[in-house]
Amino acid sequence: YISLYERPTQNGHSHLPLRVSEYYGTVSMGSPPQDFDVVFDTGSGNIVLPTLKCIDEACEDHHRFSSGASRTARQLALEDGTPLRPGDERDTTTITYGTGKLTGEYIRDMLCLRKGRGAAVAESSLCLQVDFLGVTQESRFPFTELPFDGIFGLGLGGLSAGPSFNFVNSLVAAPQTVRNPTFAFFLRNLDAEEDSEITFGGYRRDRLEGEVTWLPVPKQEADEKGYWLVAMRDIYVEDKALNLCTAAGCQVAMDTGTALMMGPRRAVGQLLTALGDCKQPVPNELFGSRLGDSRCECNVVSCC
Repeated sequence: YISLYERPTQNGHSHLPLRVSEYYGTVSMGSPPQDFDVVFDTGSGNIVLPTLKCIDEACEDHHRFSSGASRTARQLALEDGTPLRPGDERDTTTITYGTGKLTGEYIRDMLCLRKGRGAAVAESSLCLQVDFLGVTQESRFPFTELPFDGIFGLGLGGLSAGPSFNFVNSLVAAPQTVRNPTFAFFLRNLDAEEDSEITFGGYRRDRLEGEVTWLPVPKQEADEKGYWLVAMRDIYVEDKALNLCTAAGCQVAMDTGTALMMGPRRAVGQLLTALGDCKQPVPNELFGSRLGDSRCECNVVSCC
C-alpha cells in the first residue's frame, strides 16, 4: 500500500489538520531510483515530473529528474512513443491546469511505487515501465507554493498525451504485475493519528465502513474527456432535494486533485442559499448527494 501524507510543518513531523488540501506520496523513477513526491490526481491524465532541463524557479525549488543518471531512461520524439534519434525533431506538450501551466518532453522509464514512506525500492509493491512528461518549463504560480514535486495523473485516456502515457491503461495492460487493475483512496479522519493511503491492485477491507458502491463510468466519456464521470441524481440539504439535476441526472467528476466542489453558477447559488451560514459546519446528516442508488453524506461543508 502506498502511504499518502499531508503537507508537513518545517520540523518535518507534525501535520497541519484542518488545512489539508492536497494528498501526496513518494514514488521513484529511473534506475537507480530517483525519488519524487507526487500528488495522486484523478483529474489529470499524465505523470509529470520536473527535469534538469527546467531552470524556472518552480522547478529549481523541487526535486528534478535526471535522464542522464538513469540507465533505463529513453527519450521519445512523439506522444505515440516513437524513440528520439539523433537529428530528429522533438515534439512537446503544454498542459494548462485550473491554475498554472507547464511544458514537457516525452520520456520513458521505470516507475516504482513505495509501500510506505521511507520504504526501499526492493520492497516496492509495484514497478512498471511508463511514458511520462519531463517538464522543461513551468509557471511560477502555483508550483512554487506546492509541497510536492510532480503530478501522478490517474485520469482516463481522454486526459493523457497519448495512450501509453495513461497510467490506468498501464495497470490494465500488466496483468502479470497487477492481477486486479484497480486503485482506491483512503482519506483519514482529520482527528485521527494515521496516514491516508492509496492502494493499487485492490483495496483494504479493514478501511471500509459499510459496503462498496460501484458506479458506471461511460466509456465514450472516458475516451473523449478522460474524467471519472458518474451520474449524480441530486444534492440534499436537511434531507430535502434541491432539484439541481434533470431527470437524467448530473454528471460529476471525481477529482482527488482538488479540495473544492465546483458547479454551474445557478446550481452553486441554490446550494449556498440552502446551506445558509457557511461559517458553521453543516452536520453530515443534513448534507449529502445521491450517486446512483446510494446516498453520500459529507462531514464538513465549506463555502467560498
